[in-house]
Amino acid sequence: MNTGELVRAYEQNPTDDFVVKREAAIAAVAARVAASKTVEELFGFAESLTVGLAKTTLSGALREICIEALISASPSFSADGRDTEIFVCALGASLEVLEKVERTEHGRSPREIFSAAVHSGLSFLPASSNAKVDKVVKEILQLSADAFRLTSDASRVRVQVPELAVTLEGTEEAAEAVEKVVAAVKPLIATLQRNAALDREELELLWFCLGDYSNVLKAKLSTSKASIGLVAAALETTKLLRRLPSSSHVSVALRNVAADKPKTLEKLVSETKAHRQQFFDYFADNIVSTHPNIVPVTSAILGCSQPSDTEAREMNEWARRLILELGLTKFKHLGLV
Repeated sequence: MNTGELVRAYEQNPTDDFVVKREAAIAAVAARVAASKTVEELFGFAESLTVGLAKTTLSGALREICIEALISASPSFSADGRDTEIFVCALGASLEVLEKVERTEHGRSPREIFSAAVHSGLSFLPASSNAKVDKVVKEILQLSADAFRLTSDASRVRVQVPELAVTLEGTEEAAEAVEKVVAAVKPLIATLQRNAALDREELELLWFCLGDYSNVLKAKLSTSKASIGLVAAALETTKLLRRLPSSSHVSVALRNVAADKPKTLEKLVSETKAHRQQFFDYFADNIVSTHPNIVPVTSAILGCSQPSDTEAREMNEWARRLILELGLTKFKHLGLV
């Protein structure tokens, strides 16, 4: 990340000292985000960034963290009238967090979770009117998309079962011998359980595809109206997952959904409104009320926000969008690691 170029989003001729101090503030905010202890906090940061993009201004905890970091780096800093600078600090910190995302086996590190939430929120917004801000947002979206894909793929790789290696001297007490055996068996059992969970996920998704039946609608997906079947299938597909969704799960969700022409979000909301309560009861997660802007399509369908997007999109695009948003709830249920 080029901090000198980034700060020109609000300061046309920054001095070297100005850039160095803003760089320090950005690094401090990035470290704070990466050190988050809860999924809710990370979702809150992503929500603030998403809401703030339209007006390049921040609110909530992320704003206070940025102001504190800016004052620490430059004691003369005052937040009055500096909304764009505060927002750009958060934007730069987000980019720094994503530049250091490392793929983990479980896919639930703070950086990975923040990456997924930021991508879900920012990817549904129009381009910023500030060209330099828009350039950074595009970098964030590319990095976050790559991180989400790698995390999803890595979490589904079967782990090789280790050999059982335990050596007993023959002179141990019974309790000591048992302790050695248990210690040796634990990694083997953990690997088998992990692989079995992935096998179970695939089997359940297979039966869902073959069954062509929606537990949400209490009807066949293939004979349901396309928009209604799409939402129900996305909800049920995501519910069956034991890890983050991947692109292949979009195909699973669409397997028994009737083809339809492109439609706007407003049209999608209108056509599914009669089943809103069924969807809401099955969804059973408060993310649509606490962080509606990082799940804008889900939130609109469930009646928690008004649809603002006017672009007509293909059904597979709406399916991909819903799978991405609904996948965030997996982080909430599984927690940070």
